[in-house]
Amino acid sequence: MKQIIILIAVAIALCSCTPQPAGDTEEQDATAKLNIELVKKMFISFEEEDIETFKEILDTSFTEIGPGIDDELSYAETIEGNIYFYEAWDSIKFDIQYIMHESVEDSVKEDWVLSWAVGSMYSIEAEKSVKVMLHNALRIENGKIIYSIIYWDRWDLFEQLGAELDWGDDD
Repeated sequence: MKQIIILIAVAIALCSCTPQPAGDTEEQDATAKLNIELVKKMFISFEEEDIETFKEILDTSFTEIGPGIDDELSYAETIEGNIYFYEAWDSIKFDIQYIMHESVEDSVKEDWVLSWAVGSMYSIEAEKSVKVMLHNALRIENGKIIYSIIYWDRWDLFEQLGAELDWGDDD
């Protein structure tokens, strides 16, 4: 019975796929390459502390949503907020594990780059290095990053910096 259900699910998934017209494939491939390179350039600008390049690749309306350090768990952040976060660390390196491009066409065509990376950061103040796995979905429009949804394990970072949970007395 399970095999029949799986077979039906696979058949439905295959039937719902729509082939891309041959002419659009080359344009999509070129856009994908440009957008992936733009995101890689963003990571490199963080590592090299190249704030000017970082500002150039982000749209002026750039917004980011994800966990923060000194504020609420979910927040909308600006270019300046990102710069503040990265200036709080003495060095940052990214090991990109996987990066891909996805075009979504609903009422408007949107280009997204999804990345999975390990961020290695060092803080002189804490005298510690930390590593944090992160996932980022970045929306790109007209060669600029306009929107970012980022997730990383905030508690893992705090724990590496020496934080401990205090559940209080259970009495």
